Amino acid sequence: MLKGENQKDQLETYEIDDCRFKVEEYIKNENPNENLILNDRLKINECFYHFKNLYNNLLKKNGNNNNSSV
Repeated sequence: MLKGENQKDQLETYEIDDCRFKVEEYIKNENPNENLILNDRLKINECFYHFKNLYNNLLKKNGNNNNSSV
């Protein structure tokens, strides 16, 4: 990633699905030392996107649309 080799503009569908799976497994894991290892800026962005969606859905479910009280 640091060398800029083999950079692409978008993820394949299977890579997006893999990111979602990794995020969900990371959240479910109760080990506080668990790491989420990602080797691509697009995968990092996709995982953050999924985290954000999960968080926003949780806020909606709880009826709290004020996301400034994190």
